[in-house]
Amino acid sequence: VIQRLRKERDDWELDVVVIDPGHGGKDPGAIGYTKTREKDVVLDVGKRLRKELEKNGIKTVMTRDKDVFVPLAERTKIANLNGGKLFISLHCNSARDRRAKGIETYFLAPTKTDRAMRVSMRENSVIRFEDSQDQYRDLTEENYILLTMANANFARESEEMAGQMQEIVCAGVRLKNRGVDQAGFYVLIGASMPALLFEMGFISNKEEEKKLKTKKFRQKMGLAAKQKPQRE
Repeated sequence: VIQRLRKERDDWELDVVVIDPGHGGKDPGAIGYTKTREKDVVLDVGKRLRKELEKNGIKTVMTRDKDVFVPLAERTKIANLNGGKLFISLHCNSARDRRAKGIETYFLAPTKTDRAMRVSMRENSVIRFEDSQDQYRDLTEENYILLTMANANFARESEEMAGQMQEIVCAGVRLKNRGVDQAGFYVLIGASMPALLFEMGFISNKEEEKKLKTKKFRQKMGLAAKQKPQRE
Protein backbone atom coordinates (compact mmCIF):
# COMPACT_ATOMS: atom_id res chain seq x y z
CA VAL A 1 0.00 0.00 0.00
CA ILE A 2 2.79 2.41 0.94
CA GLN A 3 4.57 1.75 -2.36
CA ARG A 4 1.36 2.38 -4.30
CA LEU A 5 0.77 5.66 -2.46
CA ARG A 6 4.33 6.74 -3.13
CA LYS A 7 3.90 5.96 -6.80
CA GLU A 8 0.69 8.01 -6.95
CA ARG A 9 2.45 10.89 -5.22
CA ASP A 10 5.34 10.72 -7.67
CA ASP A 11 2.99 10.53 -10.65
CA TRP A 12 1.29 13.76 -9.59
CA GLU A 13 4.38 15.72 -8.58
CA LEU A 14 5.48 18.20 -11.26
CA ASP A 15 9.14 17.25 -11.03
CA VAL A 16 9.90 16.91 -14.76
CA VAL A 17 9.01 19.76 -17.13
CA VAL A 18 9.53 19.32 -20.86
CA ILE A 19 10.32 22.53 -22.74
CA ASP A 20 9.65 22.46 -26.48
CA PRO A 21 11.10 25.46 -28.36
CA GLY A 22 9.01 25.51 -31.54
CA HIS A 23 10.32 25.37 -35.09
CA GLY A 24 14.11 25.27 -35.61
CA GLY A 25 16.62 24.43 -38.34
CA LYS A 26 15.07 24.68 -41.79
CA ASP A 27 11.84 25.97 -40.19
CA PRO A 28 12.36 29.60 -39.07
CA GLY A 29 8.83 30.05 -37.81
CA ALA A 30 7.30 33.52 -38.04
CA ILE A 31 9.58 36.42 -39.00
CA GLY A 32 9.22 39.96 -37.70
CA TYR A 33 9.62 43.39 -39.30
CA THR A 34 13.35 43.50 -38.59
CA LYS A 35 13.86 39.85 -39.55
CA THR A 36 13.68 38.50 -36.00
CA ARG A 37 13.09 34.75 -36.30
CA GLU A 38 10.65 32.94 -34.06
CA LYS A 39 12.90 29.88 -33.84
CA ASP A 40 15.71 31.95 -32.29
CA VAL A 41 13.52 33.74 -29.76
CA VAL A 42 11.81 30.62 -28.43
CA LEU A 43 15.08 28.68 -28.17
CA ASP A 44 16.66 31.45 -26.13
CA VAL A 45 13.63 31.77 -23.84
CA GLY A 46 13.53 27.97 -23.50
CA LYS A 47 17.14 27.86 -22.33
CA ARG A 48 16.53 30.65 -19.85
CA LEU A 49 13.44 28.88 -18.53
CA ARG A 50 15.41 25.63 -18.18
CA LYS A 51 18.09 27.41 -16.16
CA GLU A 52 15.52 28.97 -13.83
CA LEU A 53 13.64 25.70 -13.29
CA GLU A 54 16.84 23.78 -12.58
CA LYS A 55 17.83 26.41 -10.00
CA ASN A 56 14.68 25.35 -8.18
CA GLY A 57 15.54 21.67 -8.35
CA ILE A 58 13.15 20.81 -11.18
CA LYS A 59 14.40 18.44 -13.83
CA THR A 60 13.94 19.84 -17.33
CA VAL A 61 14.11 18.21 -20.73
CA MET A 62 14.34 20.19 -23.96
CA THR A 63 13.12 18.77 -27.25
CA ARG A 64 15.87 20.82 -28.88
CA ASP A 65 18.68 22.87 -27.36
CA LYS A 66 20.20 24.07 -30.62
CA ASP A 67 19.07 25.23 -34.05
CA VAL A 68 17.78 21.94 -35.45
CA PHE A 69 14.45 20.83 -36.88
CA VAL A 70 12.57 18.22 -34.83
CA PRO A 71 9.45 16.62 -36.39
CA LEU A 72 6.28 17.42 -34.45
CA ALA A 73 5.50 13.82 -33.52
CA GLU A 74 9.02 13.36 -32.12
CA ARG A 75 8.58 16.16 -29.62
CA THR A 76 5.94 14.45 -27.48
CA LYS A 77 7.80 11.15 -27.85
CA ILE A 78 10.80 12.81 -26.22
CA ALA A 79 8.53 14.09 -23.45
CA ASN A 80 6.99 10.68 -22.80
CA LEU A 81 10.31 8.81 -22.84
CA ASN A 82 11.72 11.20 -20.23
CA GLY A 83 8.77 10.88 -17.87
CA GLY A 84 7.54 14.42 -18.39
CA LYS A 85 4.80 15.73 -16.09
CA LEU A 86 4.18 18.94 -18.05
CA PHE A 87 4.85 19.69 -21.74
CA ILE A 88 5.19 23.34 -22.79
CA SER A 89 5.62 24.19 -26.46
CA LEU A 90 7.00 27.73 -26.86
CA HIS A 91 6.05 29.96 -29.79
CA CYS A 92 5.76 33.56 -30.94
CA ASN A 93 2.46 34.63 -32.46
CA SER A 94 1.95 36.30 -35.83
CA ALA A 95 -1.05 37.89 -37.52
CA ARG A 96 -1.92 39.83 -40.67
CA ASP A 97 -3.29 42.55 -38.42
CA ARG A 98 -0.05 44.16 -37.30
CA ARG A 99 -1.87 45.74 -34.36
CA ALA A 100 -2.54 42.36 -32.74
CA LYS A 101 -0.60 41.98 -29.51
CA GLY A 102 -0.48 40.01 -26.28
CA ILE A 103 -0.06 36.50 -24.91
CA GLU A 104 -2.17 33.42 -25.56
CA THR A 105 -2.04 29.88 -24.16
CA TYR A 106 -3.64 26.87 -25.84
CA PHE A 107 -4.44 23.27 -24.99
CA LEU A 108 -5.47 20.33 -27.17
CA ALA A 109 -9.22 20.10 -27.79
CA PRO A 110 -11.69 20.72 -30.65
CA THR A 111 -11.35 24.21 -32.08
CA LYS A 112 -14.16 26.57 -31.09
CA THR A 113 -13.05 29.97 -32.39
CA ASP A 114 -11.81 31.36 -35.69
CA ARG A 115 -8.80 32.84 -33.95
CA ALA A 116 -7.74 29.48 -32.54
CA MET A 117 -8.26 27.88 -35.94
CA ARG A 118 -5.95 30.40 -37.60
CA VAL A 119 -3.23 29.87 -34.99
CA SER A 120 -3.42 26.06 -35.20
CA MET A 121 -3.35 26.11 -38.99
CA ARG A 122 -0.22 28.25 -38.94
CA GLU A 123 1.53 26.10 -36.35
CA ASN A 124 0.45 22.83 -37.99
CA SER A 125 1.69 24.01 -41.38
CA VAL A 126 5.27 23.24 -40.33
CA ILE A 127 4.68 19.61 -41.32
CA ARG A 128 5.65 20.78 -44.83
CA PHE A 129 9.26 20.67 -43.60
CA GLU A 130 8.98 17.00 -42.60
CA ASP A 131 10.20 14.13 -44.75
CA SER A 132 7.11 12.02 -44.07
CA GLN A 133 3.69 13.62 -43.74
CA ASP A 134 1.60 10.44 -44.01
CA GLN A 135 1.17 10.18 -40.24
CA TYR A 136 -0.78 13.46 -40.24
CA ARG A 137 -3.19 12.50 -43.02
CA ASP A 138 -5.84 11.15 -40.65
CA LEU A 139 -5.61 14.00 -38.14
CA THR A 140 -8.10 16.26 -39.86
CA GLU A 141 -10.96 15.11 -37.62
CA GLU A 142 -10.95 16.84 -34.24
CA ASN A 143 -12.45 13.78 -32.55
CA TYR A 144 -9.50 11.70 -33.68
CA ILE A 145 -7.15 14.20 -32.10
CA LEU A 146 -8.91 13.80 -28.77
CA LEU A 147 -8.73 10.03 -28.98
CA THR A 148 -4.95 10.18 -29.33
CA MET A 149 -4.62 11.59 -25.83
CA ALA A 150 -3.45 8.94 -23.38
CA ASN A 151 -5.95 9.97 -20.71
CA ALA A 152 -9.08 12.09 -20.99
CA ASN A 153 -8.17 13.80 -17.70
CA PHE A 154 -5.23 15.50 -19.38
CA ALA A 155 -7.62 17.74 -21.34
CA ARG A 156 -9.13 19.11 -18.12
CA GLU A 157 -5.75 19.44 -16.42
CA SER A 158 -4.23 21.09 -19.48
CA GLU A 159 -7.01 23.68 -19.53
CA GLU A 160 -6.57 24.44 -15.82
CA MET A 161 -2.80 24.71 -16.07
CA ALA A 162 -3.04 26.83 -19.23
CA GLY A 163 -5.17 29.30 -17.31
CA GLN A 164 -2.68 29.44 -14.46
CA MET A 165 0.30 29.92 -16.77
CA GLN A 166 -1.49 32.61 -18.75
CA GLU A 167 -2.20 34.64 -15.61
CA ILE A 168 1.27 34.17 -14.14
CA VAL A 169 3.24 35.14 -17.24
CA CYS A 170 1.02 38.06 -18.28
CA ALA A 171 1.43 39.55 -14.82
CA GLY A 172 5.18 38.94 -14.91
CA VAL A 173 5.92 40.55 -18.28
CA ARG A 174 2.99 42.96 -18.42
CA LEU A 175 1.71 42.13 -21.87
CA LYS A 176 -1.95 42.00 -22.85
CA ASN A 177 -3.75 38.88 -21.64
CA ARG A 178 -5.56 37.42 -24.66
CA GLY A 179 -6.77 34.45 -22.66
CA VAL A 180 -6.79 30.66 -23.04
CA ASP A 181 -8.19 28.85 -26.07
CA GLN A 182 -8.21 25.35 -27.55
CA ALA A 183 -7.38 23.83 -30.93
CA GLY A 184 -6.00 20.73 -32.64
CA PHE A 185 -2.26 21.36 -32.47
CA TYR A 186 -0.30 18.45 -33.92
CA VAL A 187 2.66 19.15 -31.62
CA LEU A 188 0.53 18.40 -28.52
CA ILE A 189 -0.82 15.07 -29.77
CA GLY A 190 0.33 11.99 -27.91
CA ALA A 191 1.62 13.71 -24.77
CA SER A 192 0.99 11.47 -21.75
CA MET A 193 0.80 14.51 -19.50
CA PRO A 194 -0.84 17.93 -19.44
CA ALA A 195 0.36 19.81 -22.52
CA LEU A 196 0.29 23.52 -23.39
CA LEU A 197 1.17 25.64 -26.39
CA PHE A 198 2.32 29.08 -25.29
CA GLU A 199 2.36 32.09 -27.66
CA MET A 200 4.64 34.59 -25.91
CA GLY A 201 3.74 37.68 -27.93
CA PHE A 202 3.31 38.81 -31.53
CA ILE A 203 6.51 38.94 -33.54
CA SER A 204 4.41 40.61 -36.26
CA ASN A 205 3.78 43.58 -33.95
CA LYS A 206 6.61 46.17 -34.09
CA GLU A 207 6.41 46.96 -30.38
CA GLU A 208 6.38 43.34 -29.24
CA GLU A 209 9.05 42.27 -31.73
CA LYS A 210 11.31 44.97 -30.27
CA LYS A 211 10.80 43.47 -26.81
CA LEU A 212 11.23 39.87 -27.97
CA LYS A 213 14.61 40.81 -29.45
CA THR A 214 16.07 41.91 -26.12
CA LYS A 215 17.86 39.68 -23.64
CA LYS A 216 16.23 41.59 -20.79
CA PHE A 217 12.70 40.79 -21.93
CA ARG A 218 13.54 37.15 -22.72
CA GLN A 219 14.98 36.75 -19.25
CA LYS A 220 11.85 38.31 -17.77
CA MET A 221 9.78 35.83 -19.78
CA GLY A 222 11.83 32.89 -18.50
CA LEU A 223 11.56 34.11 -14.91
CA ALA A 224 7.79 34.50 -15.17
CA ALA A 225 7.28 31.12 -16.82
CA LYS A 226 9.33 29.30 -14.17
CA GLN A 227 6.41 29.75 -11.76
CA LYS A 228 5.07 26.45 -13.01
CA PRO A 229 1.31 25.83 -12.78
CA GLN A 230 0.06 23.53 -10.03
CA ARG A 231 -1.89 20.38 -10.76
CA GLU A 232 -5.23 20.54 -8.98
